[in-house]
Amino acid sequence: MIIRLSSIGDVAIAVPLVKALSNQYPTVEISIVSKPFHQFMFEGIPRVHFIPFDDKKYIGFMGTFRFAFDQLWKENFTHVIDLHDVLRSKLFRKVLSIKAIKTVVFDKGRKEKKAALLDKSKLLKPLQSSFLRYKAAIETAGFQLQTEENQWIEKKEKGKSYYWDCAFFLTFHQNLSSRIDGNID
Repeated sequence: MIIRLSSIGDVAIAVPLVKALSNQYPTVEISIVSKPFHQFMFEGIPRVHFIPFDDKKYIGFMGTFRFAFDQLWKENFTHVIDLHDVLRSKLFRKVLSIKAIKTVVFDKGRKEKKAALLDKSKLLKPLQSSFLRYKAAIETAGFQLQTEENQWIEKKEKGKSYYWDCAFFLTFHQNLSSRIDGNID
């Protein structure tokens, strides 16, 4: 089970990794827990089961706790990969830890971000992207992923290279533009 509850951009960053996981591990069933609105991003990916967390239905601490038991407890997850690490996802992990499920939490890079803000010279050095942090969490859970080179776009600036995780965003933007323009395939 992979948890990423909100922030459409951060959920979108996880999509190529979920696709890679699905393609490279054909016997693995993948469950995604996120807001109902994000479900369309995972449609068509083989063996992905979307579990919508509606925070308007499951309100507050008790609602989150009830969702964990109503929706997640009955599942037979072998791994929990938390790509959000917030109070709600921590509660999901705590409830599922009773079942002794292997749990991995991605590193948000809080120490590096804080150090960069305190020491202005460190702002010139790019931090690890969320895409690579998510990938590291999935690999820590035991799923080594081979990603394609075309998932990154290289941008050169003043003799330095920066990689942007843009492949999915370009596709998402193109699809969104088509919907807005009325050119839906």
